[in-house]
Amino acid sequence: MAMKVDLKKAYDSVNWNFLQQSMKVYGFSEKWCKWIMNCVSTAKFSVLCNGVPAGYFSSGRGLRQGCPLSPLLFTLITDYFSTLMQEKIAAGHLKGLKSADCRGLFDKVTARLDHWNTINLSLARRIELFRSVLYSFLYDWIFGFKIPWGCIITLERKFKHFLWSGKLDVKKMSQLKWSQVTLPYAEGGFNLCRLIDVDYAAKIVAGTL
Repeated sequence: MAMKVDLKKAYDSVNWNFLQQSMKVYGFSEKWCKWIMNCVSTAKFSVLCNGVPAGYFSSGRGLRQGCPLSPLLFTLITDYFSTLMQEKIAAGHLKGLKSADCRGLFDKVTARLDHWNTINLSLARRIELFRSVLYSFLYDWIFGFKIPWGCIITLERKFKHFLWSGKLDVKKMSQLKWSQVTLPYAEGGFNLCRLIDVDYAAKIVAGTL
């Protein structure tokens, strides 16, 4: 059996029981788990009607956007989820992402880059979009699935084209090699991560290296 997980709006769909289970698996005390669940489950929300709050209601799942705890809890959940998926893959109940299955990932990346194609972005702005939007989206895929290196190399090639030309499939003379682009600022690079290094880190975390 193969399963594809869509992480769009993932914060809103977090199951609280799974969050609690994840914390217990990683050794958090019962008191700590209770504190966190109280923070997550007692929030109240309101809807503005003609600019006026109209009552309050509770939520049954999800993590609050903007809460400083949310990114940490979401990382904990995805790490545990990735561990469970790797166990299922090792047992033969699931299969890792194959090269032919990369189309879904390519389609999502292409859709984002195509949208940016319509905007006249400076080089600095394209770098910031890579770092704050595209890479955070890809980290979820890389840590959640077994991504073939061929897919990663193809993605980095597309990123290189977009970085220098502002277009997805338009080649332009690169001012720096990609290996230099991914260096820290102090070493003359743009401080972008190499996806191959991220994939390597994901394999170490999953214990599959």
